[in-house]
Amino acid sequence: ARLSRDNQAKSSDQSRPMASSTSSEEVLRAGVILYRKGNGFEFLMLRRRLESADSNQRQLWELPKGSLDERQDDIRLVALRNVHQSAGIWPDCFRLHRDFLRMSTFSEAGKRIKETFYLAEIDSKTRSGDDIDSETLPKPDPLRYAGYQWMSGDLAKISIRTDEGRLLLGQATDFLESQEQLDTVFSVLANIK
Repeated sequence: ARLSRDNQAKSSDQSRPMASSTSSEEVLRAGVILYRKGNGFEFLMLRRRLESADSNQRQLWELPKGSLDERQDDIRLVALRNVHQSAGIWPDCFRLHRDFLRMSTFSEAGKRIKETFYLAEIDSKTRSGDDIDSETLPKPDPLRYAGYQWMSGDLAKISIRTDEGRLLLGQATDFLESQEQLDTVFSVLANIK
């Protein structure tokens, strides 16, 4: 399930979550949990630019995401666009996991928030064959973010600002670890003669 920079056409897959009409007190967001394999799994976290000049204020870390409105009906495409807008990463630099989709609803600052997240691994090459350097690849929007960091699952869960974000990162870590265990089992079974 990859889209390139050239593919902006709307998908006809009706199994994807669709945006529904919202009230003025409801906010829809979509994003992607980006990870790479290093010493375990490392997740891309963006450091929100703070309005206050108070250096003692806690840093706010979050996952690449953005808002959508009721006119946008393919949440997956919006999530991919939001990753590019917030982190500067094109969709042809990562692969979405088909079996991971998480939706949550919660309250924040008096508004009802509905979030949809996908999970994706940063590739080592783009579809056109160009090398990808995950150390220099993220180019966060400088108006919204002061920087980025690849974090272990444990550090990311400590750093993220919301309970929903911690739960989401925990689910992503559990999913990836279970996939890794399955890969090991299948590899062993394939080598049995």
